[in-house]
Amino acid sequence: MRILGVLLLAAILPLGGCAGIGAVGSAPPEVGGLPRNYIVFFAFDSTALDETAQGVIAQAAEDALQYQPTMIEIAGFSGEGPNARTGQQIADQRLTAVEEALAARGLDRALFERADLVDEPNLSDVAVRRIEIRLELP
Repeated sequence: MRILGVLLLAAILPLGGCAGIGAVGSAPPEVGGLPRNYIVFFAFDSTALDETAQGVIAQAAEDALQYQPTMIEIAGFSGEGPNARTGQQIADQRLTAVEEALAARGLDRALFERADLVDEPNLSDVAVRRIEIRLELP
């Protein structure tokens, strides 16, 4: 079990080099004490929201309901191009899963705006299996 933890940590640590993304357990950038960015990770070839992902979404929804953002950007990898590591279909399903979970927590779908992230060669395989939720505050 310890080996699995070490391997997972080794896979996640390279995320520290991603723009606006810290290693697991670090706080997202804050504005006035409120995190604006929330990151949901998915298992390989999965669209299921695990317990950790549900917690991130719950926190994003709670903050959005409290601070009333003007927009909620939901960004994921588009899966375009010959070297893409995430297929378009699974990327869309992951985006939809996050949108559904946010809406189920009382957020207005009219606030949601999808954005594409670029699958760059230096990103880890874990990094391309994420969805970012960004609150655009007034």
